[in-house]
Amino acid sequence: MPSYVQDLLDQKKLAEAVAYVQSDAVGYRTIENLADEDDNVVTYGQLLSIKRPKESSRKLLTKGSNAISYDRLLLFRELVSGDLFYVVCRKQSQTNSALWAIHDIYIGSYLCFYEPCLGDEIHGVKIVECSTNPIPILPSAQYQRIQDLVPALEESTHIQGFFLEVEKIVLKKVVTHRACPSRTCDSCHIPDDPCPAQVGGRTSNTCIKAKVYIAELEAANCGQKFISYTSQSLANLFIHPDSLQLARINSIRLREAIDRILQLYMGEGVRFLISGWYKRRYLPDGSPSNSCKLHLSRIQPRRFLNVALYREVQNNPVAPHIAAPAHAVRRVNDFMGGEDNVEQEDCARNPHRSPSPASIQEGEDEDEEVPSGSRPSKRSRNTMS
Repeated sequence: MPSYVQDLLDQKKLAEAVAYVQSDAVGYRTIENLADEDDNVVTYGQLLSIKRPKESSRKLLTKGSNAISYDRLLLFRELVSGDLFYVVCRKQSQTNSALWAIHDIYIGSYLCFYEPCLGDEIHGVKIVECSTNPIPILPSAQYQRIQDLVPALEESTHIQGFFLEVEKIVLKKVVTHRACPSRTCDSCHIPDDPCPAQVGGRTSNTCIKAKVYIAELEAANCGQKFISYTSQSLANLFIHPDSLQLARINSIRLREAIDRILQLYMGEGVRFLISGWYKRRYLPDGSPSNSCKLHLSRIQPRRFLNVALYREVQNNPVAPHIAAPAHAVRRVNDFMGGEDNVEQEDCARNPHRSPSPASIQEGEDEDEEVPSGSRPSKRSRNTMS
């Protein structure tokens, strides 16, 4: 039998499921306090990464040194304690269940796990198992633990996450790309790598690729000032929905608009929440390296301002109206054999104008008798009839 919350999801009652898991009737547990016998409890997690298996990747080992196989490996950060945990999707059907809300579950989003339990570990990171599909939520501030700095890697773990609140962010070399058809990946892999999530279909949305500078991350990023970041959520923060559907966006104007919007947020004292992760690097001989590379999962303002987003102006060239010269009409009529019509129009406009010799001659020709046996002209036949 499915749980009460799963039953609501099966009936497409997402709003009721969200209201229930966030009500006072449900208890909250951090990862370290989870117990198998606990019922009617939840754990909140932010999705930091989605990984598909690669032949070149290092094997992931469980606590018993057993290699683990998977269809997708989801990395989460528990909101209250900041601890990381994995959700292992061993089959595609489990991936479909974990990422079922294709528009609301994506890298950087917050999910609620109803009645979770602990499984094995992968390199010191615990695995969370849950028979109920994760529920997308918007957690309140009491469940968001802000860290002062990027935590260091522990000896027993190979991966670490961070969640900081910063006053200023700088975006450089901003360009746009077509977003990935899968909303789940947030287009974090655009444009070089294959999608780590499940993809299909086409997209008309836009993502932003930029070099991000955040002073609080520079020391942890081995002194490298800028972090490459691609995100559809970031594009939604700066670009008007009407322009998100366009194939081309002026990057120069967009950069100016982004600088303006960021200045407005700073002027209002709105800080930004930065979440991401990094893992231990290894040298060719297999020994751990001291260097690391930070990965951003989401950049989000603490609150959203009602600011004017960038809107692309479409310049559709309009052909100028060119008036034809007056003599062109007569030349065309002369070419088409309509000189008699032009003559009549000229006489109508100038009644005192003397008729041309050609018109007089034509009139005289019309009064001449047609010799018997000769074929009358078309004009003569019309006159006789």
